Amino acid sequence: MILDTGGLTKEGAGTLTLTGNNTYSGPTTVNAGILSVNGNDSQSAVTVNLGGTLGGVGTVGPTTVFGVIAPGNAIGTLTVAGNYTQAAGSTYRTEIDPAGNSDLVNVTGAATISNGAGVQVVAAPGGYTVGQHYTILTAAGGVTGTYGTLTDNLPFVDFTLSYDPNDVYLDITASAVPFRQIAQTRNQIAAAGNLQTLSPGNALYDAVSGLDAPNALRAFDLISGEIHASVVGTLLDQSHFIRDAVLERLDWSAGASPFAAPIATLNLAEDDGAALGYAPGRRSPAAQAIAKALPPAAPAGRVTTAWAQAFGNWGHSDGDGNAAAVSRSTGGLVAGIDTTVADAGAGPWRLGVAGGYQHTALGVNDRASSAGIDFYHLAAYGGTQRGPLAVRLGSAFTWHDIDTARTVAFPGFFDAAHAGYAAQTAQAFGEIGYALAYRTMTAEPFARIAHVSVRTDGFTETGAAAALTGFGGGADATVSTLGLRAAQPLAASLTVKESVGWRHAFGTITPTAQLALAGSPSSFVVAGVPIARDAALVDLELESRLSAAATLGIAYSGQLSDRADDHSVSGRFVWRF
Repeated sequence: MILDTGGLTKEGAGTLTLTGNNTYSGPTTVNAGILSVNGNDSQSAVTVNLGGTLGGVGTVGPTTVFGVIAPGNAIGTLTVAGNYTQAAGSTYRTEIDPAGNSDLVNVTGAATISNGAGVQVVAAPGGYTVGQHYTILTAAGGVTGTYGTLTDNLPFVDFTLSYDPNDVYLDITASAVPFRQIAQTRNQIAAAGNLQTLSPGNALYDAVSGLDAPNALRAFDLISGEIHASVVGTLLDQSHFIRDAVLERLDWSAGASPFAAPIATLNLAEDDGAALGYAPGRRSPAAQAIAKALPPAAPAGRVTTAWAQAFGNWGHSDGDGNAAAVSRSTGGLVAGIDTTVADAGAGPWRLGVAGGYQHTALGVNDRASSAGIDFYHLAAYGGTQRGPLAVRLGSAFTWHDIDTARTVAFPGFFDAAHAGYAAQTAQAFGEIGYALAYRTMTAEPFARIAHVSVRTDGFTETGAAAALTGFGGGADATVSTLGLRAAQPLAASLTVKESVGWRHAFGTITPTAQLALAGSPSSFVVAGVPIARDAALVDLELESRLSAAATLGIAYSGQLSDRADDHSVSGRFVWRF
């Protein structure tokens, strides 16, 4: 409580709050910062200069505003005991909410408003109704003049000011600003355009209409459903698991086979006795190395092999400024059986089939979205050797069961959308390699190419106003890999294998999905996080010969690019009979 005949001057930044019944009668001047009056200061005339702000829910004396008046501590009423004047260049900052509450300046005397004074509306996000009517100033002695400017923070709601002899009102009218005018990214623009096809009365439309710009951008991102496009990209990218398993199997049997020490490459028969039947000491080291790089004669009869590979993978793709970052984790198993088939013209062929299952979990945290994908693989493959030249071929078909979940939550709106749908991936691939040897080390430069085609079924999400309908679509990609693999025995039954490569994706690398909001007569296209155009591949394996018929191995694989990285560990078991 202030008791005196003197005055009070507010200087400097920050807020000064006055409470209680202050009886000083000198002038109150606000030069800078905020003076919040929550008590009774009615005996002091107030001047708010440029740089100063007057607020609170108390009572002040006659007031002249050159700076800012902002009643309340949130939404509230400030009473002026006496006359009130707003000068040109001053601002009345008024807060409102969708429930019809607003700030109010309650003047017991007369109110005079200069034409250059303005009103700044600070509206809480939410659903506003056209025709809503707020009283922001009332004066028992009448209102003279009108405000010259009106600004607000809601891009999709228009406000107007109206007057009667004693009051100033704020009214809500329809907005002429289209949603997509505020949107910034490709996905935001697409989602905003589809939202515009709905109309007032739709819960989603009305909720977005009452948002400020930052919340509106967030809403567009959430309703875009970009998880469905990123799922397509994941199916394309993770097609390599079945492809790699099959080609690695052919490499085990027909490439730089590490099962014997020293390494005998190109051993389709996997028969150590025949493969290593040369006489040390009768050849030079260089000649022995060359001999080890050439295929041995295949044994009479077929050799049948069963194999299995279990793998786990985790990875992350950065966002591209449009689609958000994606995290993923994968686990799976691929198993197969193959046999040698005699070829009178050259080395035998190894032909086989494989099948497998994997599950991938996706998370797009910035879009409150997730997905779980089941993969069911079926593949056929074959490989042969012509001198040091290896040829490996295969094809695979994968069925996918996809479950997605999205949470669409922003001020004034909440929805949870779920979908379950199917997809299919078909691919054909091939590889050539050329075996080289130096002492006990075997190396093989190789080139690989694959064409992958993904197709998704249509779906309709469960949920409310933010639920999406998806239209069947898909994507195609061609991927090449150039690399070098090598193998070196560490002991009689233990071999280390290394591989480095460069993978390049041709054509379009950004996956898309065609979607429509519930109730919309049209659709829009949303883009997911792109797959890597170029990636470095690194592999490191340790393989152990358990017996003449069984081999066990463990490996690490990495795929690294400027915006994405994936890491895998796998275990492999081979049994020949």
